[in-house]
Amino acid sequence: MTASSGGHRERVARLEPLIDACRPLLAGAGGMAAVQRLLSEREVAVLDAVVITRELLGAGPGALAEAKAVVLTSPGRGRELRVHEQFMAVVARDGDSHEDGDRRASRAGDRSLPPARE
Repeated sequence: MTASSGGHRERVARLEPLIDACRPLLAGAGGMAAVQRLLSEREVAVLDAVVITRELLGAGPGALAEAKAVVLTSPGRGRELRVHEQFMAVVARDGDSHEDGDRRASRAGDRSLPPARE
């Protein structure tokens, strides 16, 4: 077991009550839109929302990318999507300079990214 898979399992365990609360919403008429609305209204962090969405979608190939797209394009996540796009533009422009990208994204107001390493 790697440290990251252990961390993921711990995160899933911590989020399990919310995942369980989202299952009936997903199965209902509102579907995934209702799930994303609830997560946004509860101000669930983007990373946690992606984990919850991935668990609801299942863990198959492409589920993580699909979950990320669902979360970032949901109507309640416009700010997060803009910050993500700004960060990715910096990385694409400057290469893989995480420190520089982290600082710029942090200045753009994304509190879900780790602080810049000094």
